[in-house]
Amino acid sequence: MRGRRAEPVVARLSGALRTVLAEPGTKAKLELQGAGPAWQSPEAFAATITAEQKRWGQAVKASGASID
Repeated sequence: MRGRRAEPVVARLSGALRTVLAEPGTKAKLELQGAGPAWQSPEAFAATITAEQKRWGQAVKASGASID
C-alpha cells in the first residue's frame, strides 16, 4: 500500500543498497552507463521522489501532454 511500509524491511534494503553502492566495481559499472550512484537515507529518498513528482508533474501539465 502506498504510504505504508514495514520499517525493518526498508532498513534492511537500504543497508544492502548502501553496501552495494560502496563497492568500487558496482560504482564503476554504473558510472560507465551514465549513472551517478549515490545512496540516500529512506527519508531523504522519499523527499527526493516527492520533489521530483511535483517538478515533473508541473512540467507535464505545462507541456499539455496527455495519455491517449
